[in-house]
Amino acid sequence: MHRFMVRGHWRRAAVTWKDQRPRWIKPYWKGPEIAAVIERAYRLKE
Repeated sequence: MHRFMVRGHWRRAAVTWKDQRPRWIKPYWKGPEIAAVIERAYRLKE
């Protein structure tokens, strides 16, 4: 079991949705609360 942070990202709307605008998904923790946290450093491209 492990828990990690999912970075924020854009999601396209499904074809069946009335509102077709892209949506911003906020960063969130994925995994059970009792699990060990996995941290990872990301390097941004310039």
